[in-house]
Amino acid sequence: MLRMICLVLYYGFARYLPRSNAPFSFGAKRIRYALCKRLFKNIGKNVNVERLAYFRDGHSVEIGDNSGLGVNCHISNALIGDNVMMGPDVLYINSNHCFDRTDVPMMQQGKAPLEKLTIGDDV
Repeated sequence: MLRMICLVLYYGFARYLPRSNAPFSFGAKRIRYALCKRLFKNIGKNVNVERLAYFRDGHSVEIGDNSGLGVNCHISNALIGDNVMMGPDVLYINSNHCFDRTDVPMMQQGKAPLEKLTIGDDV
């Protein structure tokens, strides 16, 4: 239940707060961090989740110390190391259409998940 409340608060409110370094950020960095602490599988210290970041429900996201998700980035199913700086508008797609059979349209073959995105330390 608490997880659902945090999701609603993040996607309904905190996601739209100003950038973390804006002159009047109203504690946006701390608010987003507090919510993501409840949503992510694992979150390190001093993590910055910027405005408009999208990570589905966050249950498969792990992020290390001193790392950050850039403005308007879209990730899921990711393991992000320590000291990682992610720029704005990063997009990681973690599923793809199946296309094994040529007798069935690709739209009807479903999706196949890709492997977990792993970003090492100091990237």
